[in-house]
Amino acid sequence: MPIFTLWSMADATAIRQRVRPGARLVVIGGACLGVETALRASEQKMRVEIVEQMPCLMPLLLGGGAADFLRRQLEARGIRIRAGHAVAAFMEKADGATGVRLDDGTVLDADLVLVCIGASPNVLLARQAGLATARGIQADACLQAAPGIFVAGDVCQAEGHPARGAVREASAQGRLAGCNAAACATGGVLQAFAPTVIPVSVRCAGVEVNVAGQACGEGVSEERLDNGAPGGGFRAVVHHADGGIAGVQMIGTREGFDALAAQLRA
Repeated sequence: MPIFTLWSMADATAIRQRVRPGARLVVIGGACLGVETALRASEQKMRVEIVEQMPCLMPLLLGGGAADFLRRQLEARGIRIRAGHAVAAFMEKADGATGVRLDDGTVLDADLVLVCIGASPNVLLARQAGLATARGIQADACLQAAPGIFVAGDVCQAEGHPARGAVREASAQGRLAGCNAAACATGGVLQAFAPTVIPVSVRCAGVEVNVAGQACGEGVSEERLDNGAPGGGFRAVVHHADGGIAGVQMIGTREGFDALAAQLRA
C-alpha cells in the first residue's frame, strides 16, 4: 500500500514519484510537517485531506483562535481538514489505492498516504534500568535522572520542561549534561538547565505561521492584537494572569513578532 513516512531523502524521493495533479493525498497529522506537506501538495494540484486526532491543527502550538484562522486559510486552498478523528485502519483497495478508515467509520480513498505524527522517545532501556519515565526520561533541573546519570536531547524530560524535540535545545542539553557529568565525577557544582524560547515558523504556499511560547492552558488568556478584519492576518499574545507574556501567535504576518517573543518568560 502507498503509505509513507517522511524521515529521509529516500522517503522524499519515493513520495515525489507519486505526486501528480488530481492524485488523492491523505496526510495523517496536522502539526507543522503535516500542514506544510499538505500545502506543498496543494500547490501541485493534488486533492488533499488532513486527519488530525486533536480538535485543531498544530494543537501544541496554537490556541483556538489561531488554529481556526489557519484552518480557514488551508480550506481556502482546497485542503479538507478532518480534526478530532483518529485512523482506525488502512485497507488495500482493488484499484491499488488505500482506504483510510477513521474512527467514525468514514473511509477516505487515497493514492498516497503520508504519516506525519512525529515520534515518541524510546525509554525502554531507561525503564529496565529503573529510571523514572513519563513521555521521556525524567530528570531534575540539572538533567540528572539518577545520581551520576545525566540525560539530554529528545528523550530528556527535565524538571518542569517537557521534551520539545528541538535541535538547538538538544545540543545545549548535551553540552550541559557533559559538563555536569564531569562535575559529578570530580566533586564539582552542578549547573541547572535554562531553557530558551524556541520560535517555530512555517512559510509555504502563501501561508505563514510564526509562534513562540505557550499556546493556551490554565492560568493564561489570549489577546488579539489585530482588528480581526477579513483578509488580514492573525496577531495575538498569550498572557500570564499577572500580565506577563507567555506566548506569541501570528499567522499571515510577522509584524512585531521578534520584539514580543523577546519578552517571553516561562
